[in-house]
Amino acid sequence: DCSYNTMGKTCSGYTARMGTRFETSEISRLGDIIRESSEASADESSTLETFPSSETIKSAREKCLEQAMRNAANKAKRMAEGAQVQLGGLLYAREDTPPSIGMPTPLRSRGTMEIAMSAASELKEPLVESKPLEMRVTVTSHYEIIR
Repeated sequence: DCSYNTMGKTCSGYTARMGTRFETSEISRLGDIIRESSEASADESSTLETFPSSETIKSAREKCLEQAMRNAANKAKRMAEGAQVQLGGLLYAREDTPPSIGMPTPLRSRGTMEIAMSAASELKEPLVESKPLEMRVTVTSHYEIIR
């Protein structure tokens, strides 16, 4: 820990920070972690995040992909009807989904200070809730047109 002035640099020692990361699939356990941190007189408890597991993402993406393909087929049928042509078989399909859903997302429902203040309260557990995430799956599909 150094300060600089006209006489040069003066060092008074070291400053250190230590961080710990906890992960749990039980959202209610986050309150326990906040309470323990507060009871241990931690200077800061922050950067609480929720994010889906890779298994949850995979399952949701597969369900979304199936629905996206059904939607694409229905839209292709409507377009063919509008163009007064007959729709043939699927020639090509590709998923165009960006892989952004797997990244940890900060809890936005409550600020860090509010969570820390509720953790310090001995009257109740801190309230930590998860919110549903939105997943978008985009497909590009090409169908044969029969005249």
